[in-house]
Amino acid sequence: MATPKKEDPKGGEAKAKGGGAGKIVLLVVLVVVLVLGAVGATLYFTGALGKLLGHGGGEDHGGGLAPAAAPRPSGPAQYLAIDPPFVVSIDDQGQLRYVQISVSAMARDKKILEAVTQNAPQIRNNLIMLFGRQSFQTLASPEGREKLRADTLDTIQKVLTKEIGQPGVEEIYFTNFVMQ
Repeated sequence: MATPKKEDPKGGEAKAKGGGAGKIVLLVVLVVVLVLGAVGATLYFTGALGKLLGHGGGEDHGGGLAPAAAPRPSGPAQYLAIDPPFVVSIDDQGQLRYVQISVSAMARDKKILEAVTQNAPQIRNNLIMLFGRQSFQTLASPEGREKLRADTLDTIQKVLTKEIGQPGVEEIYFTNFVMQ
């Protein structure tokens, strides 16, 4: 009886090792399938899969954000100064301060810059409101000015999207920024 007991544990160990190796292989195959599925889904929803297969970028799938992005002109950058400079009062812990900001817009299509000029009153109004909501402490930091720059771009793009159907302006620059 002692002999069968020794064989059973060894046989049990062999079965456990064989079963463990099978589980590892199954797990590796499952991970590979999941990764390939994720990559495929990403390529499909970004439209890259259609481009790789030569089907025009997958615009017809109805999902994702790729169709919303209009092809942008590849010409040279063109700039438009939004004049005159903005002068607004801002709050500094109960004390009144002033900020003067000169803004220039960059686009690659002259028609976009013409649309900025045509819609200047609405753009200026929205930017004056945006600048007036800022605090002195926020604008004193580089991060605060960068956030304001991004918000300024967003404000201009919203006006252009509403008026001409596309954001158009790719970038804005503060060409003068004085706080007093």
